[in-house]
Amino acid sequence: MRCRLPRWPVTRAILLAAACTAAPDSTADPAVPAVPAAEPTPAALGEHIRVLAHDSMEGRGTGTPGYARAARYVVAQFEKLGLEPAGTDGWFQPVRLSHARTESGSVVLNGPGDARTLVRDADFIAVPDPVRPTSEVTAAMVIAGFGVTAPGLSWDDYKDVDARGKIVILVSGAPSSFPATERAHYATAREKMRNAVAHGAVGIIATRSRETTFPWDRQVRQARGGAMRWLGPDGAPADVFPGIRAIASLSDSAGAALLAGTLPGTATIGVTTRHTELASPNIAALLRGSDPRLRDEFVVITAHLDHLGVGQPVSGDSIYNGALDNASGTAALLEVARAFAAMPERPRRSILFLAVTGEEMGLLGSDYFAQHPTVPKERIVANVNIDGLSILYPFRDAVAFGSEHSTLDSVVARAAAGMGVALGPDPFPQEAFFVRSDQYSFVRQGIPSVFLFMGFKGDSGLDAAARFRGWMAGRYHTPQDDLDQPMDLEAGARHATLTWRVALEIANAERRPAWKEDSFLGRMFGQARGAE
Repeated sequence: MRCRLPRWPVTRAILLAAACTAAPDSTADPAVPAVPAAEPTPAALGEHIRVLAHDSMEGRGTGTPGYARAARYVVAQFEKLGLEPAGTDGWFQPVRLSHARTESGSVVLNGPGDARTLVRDADFIAVPDPVRPTSEVTAAMVIAGFGVTAPGLSWDDYKDVDARGKIVILVSGAPSSFPATERAHYATAREKMRNAVAHGAVGIIATRSRETTFPWDRQVRQARGGAMRWLGPDGAPADVFPGIRAIASLSDSAGAALLAGTLPGTATIGVTTRHTELASPNIAALLRGSDPRLRDEFVVITAHLDHLGVGQPVSGDSIYNGALDNASGTAALLEVARAFAAMPERPRRSILFLAVTGEEMGLLGSDYFAQHPTVPKERIVANVNIDGLSILYPFRDAVAFGSEHSTLDSVVARAAAGMGVALGPDPFPQEAFFVRSDQYSFVRQGIPSVFLFMGFKGDSGLDAAARFRGWMAGRYHTPQDDLDQPMDLEAGARHATLTWRVALEIANAERRPAWKEDSFLGRMFGQARGAE
């Protein structure tokens, strides 16, 4: 069933729950039906998506009134299901954030006999400094490839590079010869900054790989929203590398011109940053397990509630509704919660449903929760993440990101086989999807995790991969990811059902998931969880 969801106003009951202002229309917009069947339903998914991606939610930007309205809607749904609050403040786990926004930036490249002053936005993006209001660095430049040091994969971009006191020029991504998960891990900005600091660099100029598919103009628009870090109990921001005094990201043309020039040369990078503090909550709900021995262990199911809020207009629209990304995933979280709550017998382990904030700003809410969980970290047995429900075409196959590194692979395989869903490898490893969603925050804390994403088989005559690429090019992180796009809610319900079945088997299994002995993730992070 292919369903097109128009921009209807939301119902009176939903308006009250979400504190919205749109006029109700009870005839065209029925409330979420009470369906006795356990499995997620297309109708309920569509209703949740229609509410969460409505213009009245103003794009659910982190820390905005629109996000707060969406959070209250999620709480209202959890309350209706009879779940228990599992935050630090009732349903909420407040997350303090520092928002850094670039006010001015400059890049000057000094080559032999000439200097070139780059133009902001056209040639470069000045990355805001997470701590300092003003920062500048002048230093010699040196090329350091991807900026990756991976001994286990016999790769070291710094092997013959003296980066001490220099600005390193790095290419986005990681070597294509790496396995998909390792490639995604080493492509992260966090890993590249950590490695640059370890080699003594004082600045970074990032250039875009030829494989980069994210358009430069979209990267510029998103950069104007600034960057965020979560603040710890001492008020200090997380993931700060003060040894790197300035960072600039170059456009394709500017990067090509720089790399085509004669090095060594020097560069001056300057940035002025405005900092503000805000807060935005995660929303946590608990379904207690039934087994006296296992109910104090937890399966955490996540979906990010936030999107990009209100921003630069595109085609006359400035509300970045985030219908697929990730109103659909939050809708699935609510439907999976309903499916669990409707079971005549509760699962053996407890289920913690977590709608997180700040994913679009760098996995902030999930990272904060994973490091400061509202239940004992050593008792979290697994994370199952939902980000972007399969609503673009029929759900015939799935990509189970991360499952191959733990015993979750057999869990996913059984659940998928039981539904007639095929499993396939990551078809776009250059996009590093594995590290771009919230399961990665749990992985970094040593918790086996899986991110079930839409596959690319489609039906006969349908090029699913081409349709997905078209969505990425035309709607992803734009106001056009809205309720006017066609949505296959039957496919979405199958995707949500697979998520539920995977989580259910984890919750009922005698043994908790474990890292495989040869797992890169297990070796890298397996000791982070603490005693079990």
